[in-house]
Amino acid sequence: RLAAGFQRTGKISYTRKTRSLGSEKLTSDFVPSNNALFLLADIHNPPFKMETLDFISALNVIDSVRRPLTALGQMDAMLKKNGRLFLSSPYVWNADISEEWLETEDIDPHSFVKLLLTGKMVPECGFNYRIVREKTGIPWRLRQQDTQQFKYFVDIILSQKM
Repeated sequence: RLAAGFQRTGKISYTRKTRSLGSEKLTSDFVPSNNALFLLADIHNPPFKMETLDFISALNVIDSVRRPLTALGQMDAMLKKNGRLFLSSPYVWNADISEEWLETEDIDPHSFVKLLLTGKMVPECGFNYRIVREKTGIPWRLRQQDTQQFKYFVDIILSQKM
């Protein structure tokens, strides 16, 4: 709802926490894209038809959903042949959220997801991607407030559906 409002009005207004009890209201201009559509949807049950999207970007999604394998399957179903899938994640699994984790004791999550996408891990899922680019350990900072930051290291995978 907020993102759609930003797109309609061309303004972003939000409250930024500065310290424990302090905050400030900020407003900035936003140039909406004619090629972007903001929807609130469930990744496990998306509102798109199969094979309708050319590009899917999932930033910090895989480790933040109940069933990451199902989420990847839904993204795969929505993506056209030769479409690209961009995944970024710090793989910070939370047992209170995720029912499954895409890793094993022997395989780290980044490698697991690459093997999954290329069909070498759990081939019955039917994933058939070519890894176009990848990078691991990219520093990413989240500011909670002026005096507090969280630092993550994210991994990215850009793949193309074959």
